[in-house]
Formats: sequence, C-alpha cells, structure tokens
Amino acid sequence: MYQARQRMLRGLSDQQELLRGHQACYEITREVLKVLGRAKDDGFIEDDVMSQKMLDFAMMDYMLETNKLKEIKRCFLCLQRQQFHLGSNIPASTSAEACGGPKLKPIDANIKRSHLIPHGVIKRLIKVGGERQQGTQAGLKNVVFGVFGTKMDSERTPATETVYMLCGSCEHMINVKGEYPFLRFFDQLMDPSCVNTKQQIEYGKELYYCCLSLIFRTLCPSQDAYVNTDEVYQLLLQCRVFLLTDGASAAINMEELPQVFLFIHSGSEDKADEQHTLFLKQSSVSFTSKIGLSCMKEELDTFEHVYANFFMVKVSIAIVVVRFKPSMSYAINDDFIIHPDGGVYIVPPLVDRTNTVPHGVQTALHLLHEENVVDLKKFGKIPSDNTPTTSSISAVAANSASTINN
Repeated sequence: MYQARQRMLRGLSDQQELLRGHQACYEITREVLKVLGRAKDDGFIEDDVMSQKMLDFAMMDYMLETNKLKEIKRCFLCLQRQQFHLGSNIPASTSAEACGGPKLKPIDANIKRSHLIPHGVIKRLIKVGGERQQGTQAGLKNVVFGVFGTKMDSERTPATETVYMLCGSCEHMINVKGEYPFLRFFDQLMDPSCVNTKQQIEYGKELYYCCLSLIFRTLCPSQDAYVNTDEVYQLLLQCRVFLLTDGASAAINMEELPQVFLFIHSGSEDKADEQHTLFLKQSSVSFTSKIGLSCMKEELDTFEHVYANFFMVKVSIAIVVVRFKPSMSYAINDDFIIHPDGGVYIVPPLVDRTNTVPHGVQTALHLLHEENVVDLKKFGKIPSDNTPTTSSISAVAANSASTINN
C-alpha cells in the first residue's frame, strides 16, 4: 500500500495535495516498519531475504522522506531496536581521543543525527571557505549541499546535513574505526605544500572502513530507476556486515568485498569559472550513476541507460568509486585501489590528477555542477540569470545521494 502511494505522489503537482498524500503514505510506512521490525526482533525473518529487503527499503524511505527514524527507535546499521540494543563491540581501551577525535559523551542507544559526510571534513571545508571570505563566517554559507528535488527541498548547510540514522554505539564505532583516522589522510591530501609533487601516503585498514561507511550512509538503492537494483542493494548489505564486524565475520569472503577506488581531483577544470571550482573543492555529494565509466560529455545523448554503472561519494577533491557489473570491464589502474588491510596510496601531482579520474566520473561531476548552480541560484547565492539547462538530466536524490539518468 505504501509503495503504491509513493508512485501516486510522483504524479501530484498541487502542493497541498502532495503534502496530504505524503503524510498518508508515510503513516503507512511507519506501520510497515512496526510489523517487519517486530518480526525481525522475534526471529521470524532471519532467513527471509525478501522481508529483510522490505524492511531496509521501508527504513530508507521513512528516514529520507520524514527524517523521523528516531521515533521508530531502530538503528539503520545494526537494525537493533533501542531496548534490544546489545551495546558497542569496540574494546574499552579504544578512545576517540586516541584516534584524533574529540572527547565523546557516554554512549547511549538513542538514534542520533548522523552526518552523511564526516563532520571533521565539513569543518575543514568551512574553514577554507571562511578564509576565502577574509576570515568571516561566510564560509559556512558556501558549503551548500544539493537537494535535487527531494521533499526536503530546502537549503542544506552543514548544520542541517544530518539525518536520524544510527544508534549511539554504531555512531561511535564508525567515528573511532574510520572517520577520525581518515582525517589525517584527508589533511595530507589537502596540504598545499605537496600538490606539485607525487605523494605516497601509507594507510591502514581504517581508510577502507571509512570508505564503506561513506557508501553505507549515502547509498540509496532505487526500486525502479535501474534494472540491477539487487546488485546495488547487495553493496549496501556488504557494507553493513563489514562495518559491524570490521571484516572479521565468517560470513565475509574477503575476495568478494566491494572493490573500492579513490581518485583525487585537481579541484579545477575551468579556472575562469569560480563556481565550478568551488563545487569541485568544497561540495560533498554522492550518487548512483547510470552513466558508464567510459562515457564522455559528448556522448550523453547517444542512448538510454538502464543499468546502474557505478556509485560514487565525492568529499571535496577525494572521490570514492565502486563499480557495478556493467562497468567491470572498464580498466582502472591498481594504484587507485583502497585495500581492506591497508597499503600505500599514490597521489599524483596536481597537473596529472584530473586525467586519472574516469571519464564517466568527470561527466557526472559536470552534470552535478549544473544542478548545484541551480540550487545556489534558488537560494540566492549567485545571480539567477543564465541558469544552465538540464533538459536531458533527470535527477532523483535522497539527501546528498542522487541518481543521474541520461
């Protein structure tokens, strides 16, 4: 019933009718979550793949369309309801401070407002923006996230780019095991004194962990935007199992873990286009793309894509990419693979960085920049004349995650 009402909502243009229909639809979704959640808690759907998938999709829809997962009291990562929460599996000796993070309050199991992009990274981007504005707070206003037509169609700054998603223990676990160590890696990437030379940065397993946490929080499989929905959904499940067990689960085949690539953009394509440079350096966005990894901008209108080809998370100039089967034949240099057990990452000098980014990723960035300009004009950040046309683009999004359809 709720999925049928979802489809009906897409055809509504009257704002009042849309709001009434939206409320009615997601009241039913709430009931779905109660029924399937109780079934899970009682052990009735442990071996029922379809029911587990229904629960995940209903949680995603409710979370992204209402941002009221806190009321359901169920964590999207561990799937435990608050009173059934088993606590954190992080050793007591592990502290956030030891990993470079702030001192945290005692862990509780309430559903927290989670940043879709690491908060530490956002603060660094704000600082850069503030410096660009002669030390004022204007930098905060420059870090604007895309909305791309979702119901949450409003300006998204760092203070609002959060969603009720994780319990306190899961939030703490992801911060300690991935995000705080990642900040050191990110600082090295952003070091202006190293941009003109090739860098070799050693990393541990926390970088792969952080990449999967970014994917998990921003991936939003669609049920009807592409035909390989199950493949995209499997990526979500793989990330969940790995994050909860740190790869130690017997259910994980290390050879079948998602192959994660990391590319570093130069942060500039057209030096005369300041807005484009700001988008490349300061924006954070993620999306499932139906554009192939080999697709150049000139080829966009050649045919209709029906498969999801890759998923990407862009955090400033760092771009995390996972291929799906339609793009597996696209060759990528092994230098850009992030290994689960750690390794050495080679950062190209600034002049060579953009050429290492796959054509399809660059094409997607071009389209996302156009959408970003529309958003900025909508919110009065730049003049509203000469708005770029996007007639060939259909953008379907969830929070910062968007799907680009040619």
